[in-house]
Amino acid sequence: MDSFEEKIPEFLQLKSHSDISEILDEISLFVKKNGGTVSTHQVRRIYNEVKKAENRIALQLLRPKIVYTIARNKEDYFLSSLEKVIREVKDDPQVPDCITFFESVVAYHKFHHNK
Repeated sequence: MDSFEEKIPEFLQLKSHSDISEILDEISLFVKKNGGTVSTHQVRRIYNEVKKAENRIALQLLRPKIVYTIARNKEDYFLSSLEKVIREVKDDPQVPDCITFFESVVAYHKFHHNK
């Protein structure tokens, strides 16, 4: 398991994490290192779908859309990692933190890879 996968539980508890600054730095670093393979438009499109999710089921139903985008981008690690975050959402209380995670990804992607 890579360090990104190890951090997913923390990403899904953003608002209650004791060191939010550290987690945001991790997200920023992940996006900086891996996000250059996709456009801001692609990331934003995924985020727009994620923020509409009202529960875990709606969020899980987005996975096929992301997998389709992954396939179009030749098995992109960055997008695959985002799909893993959604896969790890186990209950409805985690949905808002997942949305916040994706919001952070979009912001850092725009900052690091303004395409």
